[in-house]
Amino acid sequence: MSIHTATIIAQSNLSLEDKMVWQLQGNHFPPIDEAFIGVAVEAVTRARQQDWDAVLRLPNNLERTVHSVVTMLHLEPFVQTQEEKEDNE
Repeated sequence: MSIHTATIIAQSNLSLEDKMVWQLQGNHFPPIDEAFIGVAVEAVTRARQQDWDAVLRLPNNLERTVHSVVTMLHLEPFVQTQEEKEDNE
């Protein structure tokens, strides 16, 4: 997993869902199962809203906080990119 690649993906003009596909399946080895894409999108969306303690259900029926999912899937660049855009507006 490359943080540099994640940052490039995060700054692209792709939809958030497409960014998550690239991040989870193209920027992790081994790739993370596509079943996690929806959870990743929800985690980034909630993190952007500062809802870090919300609990998400993973495809394997485990529950984790938004903070945990963002950390586990290395989604920080996707949250930061949105926060930077909002700061510049």
